[in-house]
Amino acid sequence: MAEPVQDEEQPKSVNHAVSQVVKSTIFLQVARIQPNSNNSSKGCTSSKVQQLWADLEIEKKSKEDLRHEFEAMKKESEMAIETLKKESEMARAKQAEEIEKIKKASQETMSFLCQMLGPRDG
Repeated sequence: MAEPVQDEEQPKSVNHAVSQVVKSTIFLQVARIQPNSNNSSKGCTSSKVQQLWADLEIEKKSKEDLRHEFEAMKKESEMAIETLKKESEMARAKQAEEIEKIKKASQETMSFLCQMLGPRDG
């Protein structure tokens, strides 16, 4: 990138080299920032730059809108997950309660059967 330094010649800085390239009309034409001088006027270049800035602003706005939409969807999904967790915990608690009722009824039934089928005096 840097050319060899001649006697007493200072090496060019990167900033200097880049500024020289950016000033070059060929670079601007290749980057489509400046049209060819033989088929366009300076007004066209200005309108092209304005159009590029307008396009950039539209893209920024679109990006911001998408970010807001994403944040809203993320918040909504987090709330839905919390709701599902609570519902799941409530269902588990209800099932545990029903299991305890069934165990108690089973024990009562076993106790009753043992009394009925137990030793008979006769």
